[in-house]
Amino acid sequence: MASDDGFVIVESELTPSPETSPEPSPEEKNVDGRTYEEFINDKTPMETFQINGLRYYVKNGVSAEKVRTMMKAHGQCEICSSRARKYCTLLGKTKNGEEIHPAVFLRNIRGPKDGGCPDCCLFNIRKEVEKMNKPSNFKNPRIFVVREDTFPPVIDGEDPKTGLPYEHVTIFPDAYTEKEIADKFEPLIHKYIGTVDPRLSSLLEPAGIRTVQKIMDRVSELQRPEHWSSVLEWIKHLHSLLERPRYKKGYNNLSAWGKLHFKVAAITSGRNESDVHKDFHQAEGIVNVITNSESIEEALRKMDEISNPETYMRSQFNRAIRKNNVTSKNGFGLAWDGKFTDDFDIHVQPITPNGPHIYYGVKNKKIPCFAGQGYSAGDVTYLLDFDANAGSRIEANPCENVSIDIHRGREAVVDVYVNLYTRRTRGVDMPFTVFHRQDGCETVEIERVWPSTMPPGSKMLIGRFTIYNKDLLPVEMSEKASRRAKALNPKWEKSMGNPKSIIPNLDDFAAEREVTWDKWTGLRPSVPEFTPDVNNAFMNMTVSNNGKKKKKYACEYEDSKPPTTFDGLLEKLKEGKHRITINHRDYTPGYIAKPITNEVVVRGNGYVNCHYKNKFANPVDPLDVMRSGELGNARFNENWFNTRIYSCAEIVSFVKSNGVWFGVVNDGRLPSGTEEGFPLSGGFRATHLKADFHDLRDRWEFCDVNVKPEVQDGTPMIGTFLTTPTIQLTFDDKPLTLKM
Repeated sequence: MASDDGFVIVESELTPSPETSPEPSPEEKNVDGRTYEEFINDKTPMETFQINGLRYYVKNGVSAEKVRTMMKAHGQCEICSSRARKYCTLLGKTKNGEEIHPAVFLRNIRGPKDGGCPDCCLFNIRKEVEKMNKPSNFKNPRIFVVREDTFPPVIDGEDPKTGLPYEHVTIFPDAYTEKEIADKFEPLIHKYIGTVDPRLSSLLEPAGIRTVQKIMDRVSELQRPEHWSSVLEWIKHLHSLLERPRYKKGYNNLSAWGKLHFKVAAITSGRNESDVHKDFHQAEGIVNVITNSESIEEALRKMDEISNPETYMRSQFNRAIRKNNVTSKNGFGLAWDGKFTDDFDIHVQPITPNGPHIYYGVKNKKIPCFAGQGYSAGDVTYLLDFDANAGSRIEANPCENVSIDIHRGREAVVDVYVNLYTRRTRGVDMPFTVFHRQDGCETVEIERVWPSTMPPGSKMLIGRFTIYNKDLLPVEMSEKASRRAKALNPKWEKSMGNPKSIIPNLDDFAAEREVTWDKWTGLRPSVPEFTPDVNNAFMNMTVSNNGKKKKKYACEYEDSKPPTTFDGLLEKLKEGKHRITINHRDYTPGYIAKPITNEVVVRGNGYVNCHYKNKFANPVDPLDVMRSGELGNARFNENWFNTRIYSCAEIVSFVKSNGVWFGVVNDGRLPSGTEEGFPLSGGFRATHLKADFHDLRDRWEFCDVNVKPEVQDGTPMIGTFLTTPTIQLTFDDKPLTLKM
């Protein structure tokens, strides 16, 4: 049965088969003794399955050795026994109501002595084929694509004595897959048939279906709906398949046989390039969103984060670095949108020390260089870690990377180019991103565009860069600065001593500077009190129903309304028990530090606000962010919490520190530092020093990155500074957007 969209629904299930072939009907008994030549040239077609133009059988994953041995004993023919081994586990389509086993090999055997076998040899082989392929033996199935040249002809070779042709068993399918369709779908089937199940299982759970449908209803609210249009259309198509009779019980309730055909339908629909199913890969983002969001609003928010072009390439590149187990922290990467199937290549030309061009043609090279710190020799190693879209191998998320490692040397100077090796997209400009990775520094992203008019092979220079070996670059002080530091050392020892930095706890702040509230763990209705006296219980109902329902005053209605401003929220928190949570991935982390010295050397209360504007960069004053309006890219991750946080972090208090409101998170901790993307600062900012100590500012700032803050007992001041004009949070399980 064909549908309008090109799908063919496979009606038959793998039905139990009798242990033996059915008894021949009276009409068939007269052919019970067909000769071998009559049997072997019986071209009764064996029906194939068809989905989206793909004709196929199902290959059962059982051993075929017994059938091969039986066929070898039949006529001592190696060709027939080899074909028997290949084809005896193929299962085809049967018509509804037919009591015929779906195995296609020797299905045209009509009786015990058919095929010129007085000892019932071929008939017994057919019985063994049915037995080995019974439903209880159905395991590890594969798709066997039927092409025009899949099955060899009957005649292969000739008898040297008689000159007569040798005739061998084969299969005559009812139809073949067109070459174009087979070439398109067969690589996809082989690649995804064993891996698509978990993703389909998540997408096609009843709750998953409802969630995706709600997202589709609100897709216009997304910032970049076109980014998701194709994959959502693919998922919508999968939903429509489940409405058909064959699949109405739901994907996760289908038998292995039913799931197999559904997977073929899924793989042969949607966007694909070569052997890459793009919608399948993009659906990973949908699965992550629908299984890790507590509301549709949160799901839409996460979809916008994923599709954000400012972070999309970076996330794609970082995933490739992890996937390919790249350990080097220096080098140059390249990423471009998977919708462009073109083959870009990154090229690195070593300048100092000089060496050969590093690209796909020269993937690995070690070049001697000048050594450092007394070493007699050093070297620089270049390695192309991974390449993308070479030849016909098209990737959904194309990335490349060249690692550069300096051993005993000080630095390497290189020119970096990008080349379009193969153009497949015509008439449009193609953007790409180059990543400059330097150990100890934030990764630099360089955006470029390959114009539609620029021919392939015209290498585009990105720039000249220097990679440093940070381990061999000690910080050195000038002679003048050295004399000055020695002269000021007595003052430093007296006023500063050996400075340290702490993260104060909530109790250290004055009451007028903080807002706390009684916490609740859940707003559940209380259990009604048990009344043993049934008469009293009944009369109590009459009393409660006699009076008219009391009307609310305007102020009571006003009190019941959710707050719309942050000040209004603080008023609400003064009474009752409440719970406030935030989606931590929408907020920027930070903490409040306090340098500890022998004397009071800073202005004010000594607290320093440390706000992460950008990942891999030192924290800044949140007031600077509020003035500039530039929010940056740093966000909370799991490294900021002692326990695993799935989507919401609880706020336990609000504190006003140096003019900025700060939300203290529950169970917060400090990350380990740079390796997790958040270099720690001790809060030693020169702008906070009193005028009498400005001459010590250089040494003071040196402490900022070299003295790590220590977390104190209690609730540490770790959380988020509220730097935006509006904030989003959940107040007693109700989402709010508040003006600051």
